[in-house]
Amino acid sequence: MQPVGREKHFLVTQVIAPVTEDGPIVDVVLEAVLTKRQRVLAWRTLTETALWRQGWVA
Repeated sequence: MQPVGREKHFLVTQVIAPVTEDGPIVDVVLEAVLTKRQRVLAWRTLTETALWRQGWVA
């Protein structure tokens, strides 16, 4: 939850399709609102409250 490079607000812009049609979703693409930089992240990482917080936080 510590901003890096002034990036602290992100949007999920893409859900990466699983390898097989019935496989689970593994990754998402996050885009920083301020810089528009994108990164691929394992979606389960977003559930780690020590790293990420849902919603807009000041």
